[in-house]
Amino acid sequence: MVSAITQKEIHTLRISERMDFLIGEEVFDILADDRFKQGWDTLYHNCPWATAFQSRGFVCAWYRVFRDSHLPLVVRAYEGDRLTGLLTMAIPYPGNSRSNLENGSVQVMGAGEFEAEYHCWLAGPENGEKFITAALRQILSRLPKARIQFRFIPAGAPLAWLRQQPEWHKKYVLQPYHRPLLNLKAPGVEHTIKLRHQYKTKYNRLQRLGEVQFHKITTEEAFKAALQELSVQYDFRLGALYNKNPFRNKPLKFELMVELFRQGMLHVTVLKLDEHYLASLVAVADRGWVHLQGLNSHSPFFAKYSPGMLHFLSLGNYLHREGKAVFDLTPGDDSYKERFANVHDQVHTLVISHNPAFLLKKKLKKIFHTWLLEKGKRPMSVELALQKKKYQLKHTLQAGLKNMARQQLQRLKPPKPEALFLKTGPSATPVPAVAVKQDSLSDLLLYQATKGNLSRWEFTEKAMRLYENGAHAYTWTAHQKLLACAWVGGELPDGEAEQAIAVHTIYVHPEAKAELAAFLAAVADAVLQEDPDKKLIALCPSARATITHALHKTGFTALTQNL
Repeated sequence: MVSAITQKEIHTLRISERMDFLIGEEVFDILADDRFKQGWDTLYHNCPWATAFQSRGFVCAWYRVFRDSHLPLVVRAYEGDRLTGLLTMAIPYPGNSRSNLENGSVQVMGAGEFEAEYHCWLAGPENGEKFITAALRQILSRLPKARIQFRFIPAGAPLAWLRQQPEWHKKYVLQPYHRPLLNLKAPGVEHTIKLRHQYKTKYNRLQRLGEVQFHKITTEEAFKAALQELSVQYDFRLGALYNKNPFRNKPLKFELMVELFRQGMLHVTVLKLDEHYLASLVAVADRGWVHLQGLNSHSPFFAKYSPGMLHFLSLGNYLHREGKAVFDLTPGDDSYKERFANVHDQVHTLVISHNPAFLLKKKLKKIFHTWLLEKGKRPMSVELALQKKKYQLKHTLQAGLKNMARQQLQRLKPPKPEALFLKTGPSATPVPAVAVKQDSLSDLLLYQATKGNLSRWEFTEKAMRLYENGAHAYTWTAHQKLLACAWVGGELPDGEAEQAIAVHTIYVHPEAKAELAAFLAAVADAVLQEDPDKKLIALCPSARATITHALHKTGFTALTQNL
């Protein structure tokens, strides 16, 4: 009788004359081989379910940029000299030796990891199933404890083998996801991307402020210059929404973007008001598809004009004129995506492993996800809310049980009104000059949570809301640390706002308390220089003695009644 392992080997030989399993430096060696590169390009263009994220340009750029943090893993199949199958993966564990990989539990993800929206394999329709099953056997035989994960497998990729072949039945979890698309070739697409009345009104209001321009960035020099600012906008927005700062936490993402631009794989458009970036989309694009994956930003300073939606509408029209086939809005169930979509399909996440506990965890998540959808809830929103609660609990515990008890007692007490302070003259005592910036998102991203202050997520989320309400931030930083911040504008009733400006939501880092008066003096000077005829009122919680003392020192006097 033939052993089970030998049967698999025979099955593999029926598919191709040769199958290679390559890892680490072996992969970089073949990336320089011209014949292999030509075979990859041919296979990519002939594979009906391939996306830009499986192209040689994207994968090689990602492998090179993240060489020090991810081990590349490639399985390829040949029939004679012809490349007939290719699976590009990576192991996000730097420093692993072959023995550690073979004996330890490792995560194996599609090349690109989370920089790639889609993970899949390249093959022809005639051998798509045969290749991927043989490739997965190769990985599991060499790395028996591997947890293999595909982020989203695009529609059209063959998946029936998971149900049809018994050997996989207890080794996988497959989860479907709804994908909204804007088919730019569909009849009536012009109506979908039409600038409707509410957005026309906002666009016209923007035009009264200056020149509004939508354009595509086509030169590397212009892209690098724009990316400096757009990446900060992106980090600030994602920090407020999801507590993530992709560029700040992963600086090589900037380098990857530049490399992909050089490869001609990015479609970059911006909406500007004079020299201000209102919104942008840096999208990976190829084969007539433009994917909403890369960088999607908008300026919080102009939030009331809905710059993100204005840019999307302008982009839809632009892509239609360019002759693109599909604007891929990507999975996520976001309302703004559904607003633009005119067709939908289904993509899947897939995990494969010999580890029952790992698979059980994924199955439970799938069941929970399905249950939420049946109840009409958005899974991503529920998961985000749970993540936020977990994060806030961790922040509270780190602050100490004593501080947590104090916060709970404060919540039980009726809130005290904020004290008002009027700027009536120069600083009571000379204060040293402090250099402040206005509306620097980069400065706000340098916030560090300290005992008794907001968590980093809360701080960024609150900053986003204050910007949306029309306030402006004045900041002071040193040594990559936000030392002080004060917000100006809003907070006063309309009648008082006509004759006064509010300074509020004042933050100071514990290391900078001694210089708080100097910071507030600099803020007051900057604000009154712009509006010398208005009065300056500071709002401060009664319990904040440090801020109260600094206000007095800066020339503010406590008010006992309204203006």
